[in-house]
Amino acid sequence: KPITRENCSAHFWVGYEKKRDVYVVTNFEPHHNHQLVTPLESPYLRCNRVVRNSDLAQAVGMRRALFRTCQTYEYMVDQCGGYLNVGFQIKDLYNKLDASRREILLDGDTEAALSYLKAKGAMDPEFFCKFSVDEENRLCNLFWRDSTSLLDYIGYGDVLIFDSTYKTNVYDKPLVLFVGSNNYRSTVMFGCALLQDETFETYKWLLETFMASMKDKKPISILTDGDEAMRKAIDDVFPMSNHRLCSWHVSRNAQNNLKDDELVRNFQACIWEPFALDEFEKKWEVLRERASTPKQKEWLEMMYAKSDSWAESCLRGKFFGGMCTTQRVESMNKYVKDYLRKGVKLFECIPAIDRAMLRLRNTTAKDGFNAKYSTPVLKTALTKLEQQASLIYTHRCFVLVRQEIESCSALIHDNVMHNFGGRVYVLSKYGEPHNKWTCVYHGGEQIRIQCGCRKYESEGIPCCHLFYVMKCEHLTEIPPALIMKRWTKSAQTDTCREFISKGEDTTKEVVEMARYGSLSAMSNKVCFYASKSANGYAMLTNEFSRLEGICEGLRQKEEETSLKLGSAEQCPSNIVKDPNIVKTKGSQARQGGTRKRRQCQLCRGYGHTKRNCSQRNLHPSRNAGVNIPSGTESYQYSSDKGPSPDISYSYPSQTISQCRSNNVVDFSGSDSFSTADPTGSTPNSDDGFSFDNGEPNSLCTGSTQNNCSFGTWFTCKN
Repeated sequence: KPITRENCSAHFWVGYEKKRDVYVVTNFEPHHNHQLVTPLESPYLRCNRVVRNSDLAQAVGMRRALFRTCQTYEYMVDQCGGYLNVGFQIKDLYNKLDASRREILLDGDTEAALSYLKAKGAMDPEFFCKFSVDEENRLCNLFWRDSTSLLDYIGYGDVLIFDSTYKTNVYDKPLVLFVGSNNYRSTVMFGCALLQDETFETYKWLLETFMASMKDKKPISILTDGDEAMRKAIDDVFPMSNHRLCSWHVSRNAQNNLKDDELVRNFQACIWEPFALDEFEKKWEVLRERASTPKQKEWLEMMYAKSDSWAESCLRGKFFGGMCTTQRVESMNKYVKDYLRKGVKLFECIPAIDRAMLRLRNTTAKDGFNAKYSTPVLKTALTKLEQQASLIYTHRCFVLVRQEIESCSALIHDNVMHNFGGRVYVLSKYGEPHNKWTCVYHGGEQIRIQCGCRKYESEGIPCCHLFYVMKCEHLTEIPPALIMKRWTKSAQTDTCREFISKGEDTTKEVVEMARYGSLSAMSNKVCFYASKSANGYAMLTNEFSRLEGICEGLRQKEEETSLKLGSAEQCPSNIVKDPNIVKTKGSQARQGGTRKRRQCQLCRGYGHTKRNCSQRNLHPSRNAGVNIPSGTESYQYSSDKGPSPDISYSYPSQTISQCRSNNVVDFSGSDSFSTADPTGSTPNSDDGFSFDNGEPNSLCTGSTQNNCSFGTWFTCKN
């Protein structure tokens, strides 16, 4: 570090005389032994570089909005009109932000995060948070959700999707998100959790905690990616719920295990196509017959044993809301990770997740606004049915309903039969007479229509076959039995709206940031007008100076009367310690407990990489050659005189070639060769050379794949 001290003797001493009650200059030395800085250089002096609290508040707010510190500094420079006017350097801003983070972490990262959650619980009466600790009182598992998540689960918790993701915090704790789909077919979040590991016991604790927070309301169906520990926990906690494996993960596993394009296509048809059960069995027999390897047969038998959790034929009629993959939770993981990074601490991780949820809920509010104040365009000939659907369903659901109405024009009823007080329609599609669907119509005060495709039971949207029967029966309205409330505009009742209004309060920090943002917006407008004239600039500057002192006094008074959460009197004796860094499934040690040695990709040796490999320093020539005369001759391949990679030594009966990844010495036509030099040194097996004399049974002194090091003598005998 450069020396900045000059031992300058210049000084200005002032003393206080108590009798006279005055300050007196006692000594003054005006001479300096160094060059004084110019006015343009004075902002670089340490005494002139101060990051004010207002600058810190602005930097913290911009950091929450995902601005990097360097970008925040450049914005401040632009506001102040130059680097000399900002009042500090970028390093000072980094240090100030780091000091504020250390102040928050006075009692530890976990305590700071729990204090944030406790503050949210004080403002939200329906807020729920639960955590567990280990023997050392370190944080293990943590789950939390707010009142909005509870409301969303009450309305849309019939289908639950959850999965874990990694690299969201400094402790490598897996982040688990519980998500679903609302009436706008948008993603909603039901809760979040940070886990210690991904074992059966941990997942069971998580699901039981989730159930306790949701008033013991169990989901109808659950979608996961197929984790074995997760599946066992679901079967134990939700034994009556339908469990479906993600179709995308099942399809990817099929590609990895079958490795046959035709076999994979047939298997994917069993995943997606709604075959009848007998037709599914026939398709599966074809798969078994085509499987040729034991691995393929074993994997197919394993998948057939749990076909009721992934095959569309077995799951048809069970409600999943049109969802068959965990894409929503995977996209939500990416959505949340936009606000996170691997090295973030818990006290920053949890507020960042809350901010992502607020952004998500803002999108939902916008969808509600569009559904309330806009009307879709009608297109089909069944005007009355389509108009009713546009008034009942949300926009995205209405688009799906309209597609079904349009599709009914291609249907034909082959026969109508009367059975058990109703009419049975046998339908087929134009151009596909072999495909048949059966619909049963029951009239009366409560009209009921049932279809054999069971799309309404699976997705909650009336299928085209049902709309065809409505057309044949001259119905002008969709029967109430075929309208699923969760897809309508009124899915959230007035009771739910009153319930959610109780949780609109927020924490003190958020309130302060909201005040700061509002005042900043108003001051920006005033500053813009004042900057247009010299008198306005002078007047506003004086007013700011006057108001600054007043507001500073108010702040100090508020701090004196407010409760200081960090005081020693209120610090609990059983402080929850920070968790240890956990090992996720992707970071477990390989079998055997030893880490694989890193190998050079250039010479295939160990202990170095291709960046510092000695082959990179070989002769720069790329087209070199040397003739080896016939008879018993010796040639030394040395590192200081040898060739660079990708060159060869040629002779009619012998070829010495070297490639970048596999060094081969080919002695075609030679009877034998030796890898020993005149001193009898032993070849080095780490330098990646291989030898081949081109004959089935080599006559060389070593095997066909002998190795030798640089500087070894190659002896050829013809």
